[in-house]
Amino acid sequence: MKISMPSDKALNQFRFYAHIASNTERKRKYDLAAQFWEKALQYALSNENIEWAIRRKKFCLKQISSHKKNQDI
Repeated sequence: MKISMPSDKALNQFRFYAHIASNTERKRKYDLAAQFWEKALQYALSNENIEWAIRRKKFCLKQISSHKKNQDI
């Protein structure tokens, strides 16, 4: 019988949300992608994953802001 460590579940959840976030980014749905990166961040355990999720979320927010500015022109 395999006993999963709590970190295994968190890592799987991080990968799940990161995968959805990255696919959503590819579809240029940056508002939704930012929400998924935030969710992934909640399950990130390593500094590398934390930093990656933060950077991707910031990228998405920047894209949203840039898109809104372009609409105002």
